[in-house]
Amino acid sequence: MSDSRKEGIDKLEKEQFGRKSLTKEALQGTYASLVEEDFPDSKRIHFIADLGRSPEIAFHFELICNDWEEGTDLNFEASFDQHGQEGIDYLLETLNQEEDESQRILIVYFLAKILSKVRHRDFYAPSCKQVLPVLISLLPSSEASNRRKLIIALGWIGSISEIEILGQHLLTDQDALCRAWSASSLMQLSFHQVEKEILMEKTKDLFREAIPEEKDFRACALMIEAAQVLFGKKWIPTSAVEKLEIEKIEKARKSAIRFLKANADEYGIDKERIAIMGDSAGGYLVAMAGATNGTRDFDKGENLSENSDIKAVIDIYGVTDFGEVDFEIPDDIDEGYRAILLSVKFWLNDVRNDIKVTNPISYISDKTPPFLLMHGDADTLVPPIHTEKLHKALIEKGIESTRYVVTGAGHSDEYWFQPEIVKIIIEFLNEKIKNI
Repeated sequence: MSDSRKEGIDKLEKEQFGRKSLTKEALQGTYASLVEEDFPDSKRIHFIADLGRSPEIAFHFELICNDWEEGTDLNFEASFDQHGQEGIDYLLETLNQEEDESQRILIVYFLAKILSKVRHRDFYAPSCKQVLPVLISLLPSSEASNRRKLIIALGWIGSISEIEILGQHLLTDQDALCRAWSASSLMQLSFHQVEKEILMEKTKDLFREAIPEEKDFRACALMIEAAQVLFGKKWIPTSAVEKLEIEKIEKARKSAIRFLKANADEYGIDKERIAIMGDSAGGYLVAMAGATNGTRDFDKGENLSENSDIKAVIDIYGVTDFGEVDFEIPDDIDEGYRAILLSVKFWLNDVRNDIKVTNPISYISDKTPPFLLMHGDADTLVPPIHTEKLHKALIEKGIESTRYVVTGAGHSDEYWFQPEIVKIIIEFLNEKIKNI
C-alpha cells in the first residue's frame, strides 16, 4: 500500500472515529459552555460543524427547534444536510408524528431547504415526492406568513406538476409577498427539477398577466426580476428591487410590456388592445403607466422599436399625490404590521422630496389614454381627493376621463364586489378596447 493511500485511509478512519466520539453528552457540554460565553462566532461555527458530523440527529434538531422558537438566529440548521439520508428520514418521521400545523409547516420548509442543497444526491428525487403531497396539503393555510414559507419551499422541490399551483398564487393570492415569492419560485424551478425551456413556455402567459396588473411595488419588482432570469433579459437591477426605487421599477415594467409586445405573435397578445387596471397602490401604478404614454423617459433597454403605450386605464381608489397621503399608526397594532407601516411612512417621506416626479398629473399629454376612475366616499386611507385631482387634470388637458364615486364604499371593502361595479368596468373596456 502506498504511503499516500495509507494516509488517506488513516484520515478517513480518524474522521469516522471523531464523528462517533461526538456524543450527545459531549455536545451538551460544549453547548453549555457556549451559552455561558454568549455564543462567540468562531466557537459557534465549529460547534455547528460538529453537530453535522455527529450521529446525534435528534439533539441537533432539538437545538434547531429551540433556535426557531426563541428567535436567536444561531443558525444551527446550517449543517443538518450533512446527516444525509438519515437526517431526511428523521425529519420525515418527525413530520408524520407532528400534529401542530405551524410546526409541520416549519418542518416541511426545512426539509425542502435541505433537499435543495443535496439535489445531486440519489435520495433527492424520492424524498421530494414524499414531501410534496404534505406541502401541497398545507398550502391553503390562512396565515400569509405560512403560505410564504410553503411557496418558497415549492420552488426548491417542485416539479412541472406544481407550475399551475404557483401560477394560481401568482395571480390570485391576496398577500403581495405570496404573489412575489410565487414568481421567484417559478424561476427557482428551472434550477431544480424543470427544464428552463419548458418552464418558459408554461409561464409566459402567467407573467404577461401578472406584471402589468400587480399593484404592489415590491411584488412587481420581484416578478420582473424573476421573469428576466427566466427569459434571459435585464430589465431591473437587484439593487433597485432591494431599495424599492420606484422610477427604476416603472422603467422595468415598461421594458417588460415592450418585450411582450415585441413577442406578441408568439404569446398570443393583441398589442393594440392593452388596457391596465389597478386599485390603491396598483391604481397609482396604472395611472403612471397611462399618463406617461408617449414619454420615452421610462423606456430604457431592449425592444425600443416597440412603445409601452396602453389604450385605457382603470384606476380604482389609487394614490395620485403622495403629499396628500398620511396616516397614524395605532398603539395596539401588531409589531409585525407596525414595522411594515413605519417603513411605508419612511418611504413616503423620501418620495415627498420630489413630489412632481412621482405624480402622474405631471406627465399628462395628448398621448394619455382614456381613464376610468372610481373611488369610495368613505375611503379614509386614500381620500377621494386623489382621483378627483387626477380627473380634473385629465379633463383640463383634453383627455377623456370618467369618474364614479361609490356611496358608502371604503378602501377595498365589500362595496367593490357589487355586480354594478363589474358592469361599469366591462362597459368601459368594451367601448375603449373591444371596438378598436
